[in-house]
Amino acid sequence: MKVHRFIGEFDLSQPHILIKDSELAKQMRTVLKLRTGEQVILSNGRGEEALCELGGYGADSVSLTILEQLTNQAEPSSYVVLYCAILKRENFELVAQKATEVGVQKIVPIITRRTVKFNFRQDRLQKIIREAAEQSGRGNVPMLSEPIEFETILEQAMGNGLNVLFDPMGEPLNK
Repeated sequence: MKVHRFIGEFDLSQPHILIKDSELAKQMRTVLKLRTGEQVILSNGRGEEALCELGGYGADSVSLTILEQLTNQAEPSSYVVLYCAILKRENFELVAQKATEVGVQKIVPIITRRTVKFNFRQDRLQKIIREAAEQSGRGNVPMLSEPIEFETILEQAMGNGLNVLFDPMGEPLNK
């Protein structure tokens, strides 16, 4: 039986947890149809997790009991930052989702000379990133940076250990 994972601002230091997030309570009760006594994993998004048993539902809340403290082992050993030009909505959301699933720790939207769309719904993108982290079993939720100019990225890249650039129309770098 699949154990569902949820990432949020959970205080995993207490033996009992009361989640007052109505959206999460609705997801557990109505969408996933989780019943009292079923087990879930709660993660605080910083590598700490707990196996919990569902105690019951309130009007807009869920009560759980921690059965076991866990440490997530699914995080990659390399720290990877993805710098990506802002794409049209669905495409950038897909990039953020897949980057999260493969282990990127930070996503930085870039404003380039050819950027058409300068704003995006950061709250929606955060939700997509959190859900991708839950689905892929990650213990940490990647950070989403504010959009920055391409020239600023080039200045920041000077201090990095390795920079990989991709431009399908560009010149080879091995001259």
